[in-house]
Amino acid sequence: MNDGGTALDDPNEMLVTRAADPDGDARGFFAGVYADLFEVVAAPCPARGGVAARGVGPFLLTRSESPGLRLVRPVDLIARGGFDGFALRLTLAGRVTGRVGETAVACGAGDLLLLDFLEPLDLVETPEAELASHIALWLPRAKILAAVPREQMLGGLILGGATPFGAALGGLIRALAEQAMQARGSALAAELSALGEGVVGLLAKAAAALPGSAPHGASNASFVTIRRHIDRNLRSPALTVEGIAANFGISRAALYRLFEPVGGVARYIRQNRLRLAHREITAAGDDGKRIGLIAYGFGFKNVSAFNRAFRDAFGVSPGEARARRRAEPPTKTAPPGAGSGAPGLAVWLARLGRPGPA
Repeated sequence: MNDGGTALDDPNEMLVTRAADPDGDARGFFAGVYADLFEVVAAPCPARGGVAARGVGPFLLTRSESPGLRLVRPVDLIARGGFDGFALRLTLAGRVTGRVGETAVACGAGDLLLLDFLEPLDLVETPEAELASHIALWLPRAKILAAVPREQMLGGLILGGATPFGAALGGLIRALAEQAMQARGSALAAELSALGEGVVGLLAKAAAALPGSAPHGASNASFVTIRRHIDRNLRSPALTVEGIAANFGISRAALYRLFEPVGGVARYIRQNRLRLAHREITAAGDDGKRIGLIAYGFGFKNVSAFNRAFRDAFGVSPGEARARRRAEPPTKTAPPGAGSGAPGLAVWLARLGRPGPA
C-alpha cells in the first residue's frame, strides 16, 4: 500500500491509504489506526502492511493487511461510546479466531464474520505466509435496525464462503472494494452507495434464514442486552436502576456486578445522558433549544444539578460549551489517516453520512 491520502469536501468521497513504516512498530501503527475501536496487541515486529479506507455513502469500506494482530474490545471501551454499529469482515488471507460476545468464532479465507460493536470482542488474526488480509464494510446500526428486527442475533454470525449467502455477499463486497478503491471524486458515489445498501439487504435475507431462537445462547441479562436497553431509553424518565432490574428479572446486586467494570449501572446511565446532552447542546446548526429543556429531557430534575454534573464531566458549563461551539470557525478537515499522527478510523466513522465541512 502506498502512503498518501486525498480529502474532498464531502467525507463520503474521501480515499485514504495508510502504509505502515517497516522501520516502525506494528502495535503502535495499528493502535493508531484502530484507536477507540480496539485495543491492539501485537508481537514486536516491523509494521508491515497498512489500511486503505473509502467512504461509501453512509458506510465505510476498509481493506487491511497486517502481520497478525489481536484486536480486543473490552466492556470499558464499549462504554465510552464512539462507533455504534457493525463491521462485516471478509477474510482474504489468513485466519481469524476468538470470541464475539459469548460466541467462539473461527473463520478462514473466503468466510465473512459480522462484528457487533456493542459486544465485547477478542479476535486473533493469524497471517497466511506474511500478512493477514481483510475487507470490511462498516455498517451504522440504524441501517441494520431498519433491515433486521432482531439485530442482537447478528454479533458473531459467520457466513462460510462456500455457502450461498456467503459466496454472494463475499462477491458483492469484493466488487464494491474493487470499484471504491479505484474511484476518485463523486462520479460513482451513488452507485457505490447503492451497492452498500445491497450488502445490507442481502445480509438481512441471510439473517431471516437463521433459526428462530437466538443462535448464540446469550443470557437475557447480559451486559450487552441491558446496555442496548439503556441506550435506547436514555430519554425516558422511567429508566431507573430498579426498573432495569425488574425488567430483566435480576437483583440490583447482580445488575451492579454486570456494570462494575464501568463504575456501576447508575454511573453508566448518568455518563451517557450527559454525553448525549453535550452532543445536543453543541450540535452544528443548533436551533437555540433551551439548555433547561435539554436537561429535563435527559431526566435531570433541575438545571443546577445538571450544570454541576456537566461541568464535572466536561470541565465547562453547558453555556460555555455551546458558546465555544458557536465561536469555532468552519474548517476543512483532513481525512483520518492522511499523514503522520492523523486520527484513526473511529474519527471517520463518526462522520459517516454527515454533510461535509462547510
